[in-house]
Amino acid sequence: MGGWPSLTNGYAAVLDSALLAQLGVTRDTPQPSNGKILMDNRGEPTGLVLGAAELLQPVRRSPPHTFDDVVWALKTMQKRYN
Repeated sequence: MGGWPSLTNGYAAVLDSALLAQLGVTRDTPQPSNGKILMDNRGEPTGLVLGAAELLQPVRRSPPHTFDDVVWALKTMQKRYN
């Protein structure tokens, strides 16, 4: 079963397939009113979730992050999505 989101900054989260399944996110999941689930060209969830605080609440219980953890996460997201 999934654990914590791979990357999260409080607004965006990158979820692995186990967390997507744990949250019940599939191609048929309606878009949350307070965010967006990004889908690929086949309509499958990519794992990138923007906003959607209510959807992500069950997995937001993460351990404390150090400053170095936050810097690493931001640099990793920038490399991956730019």
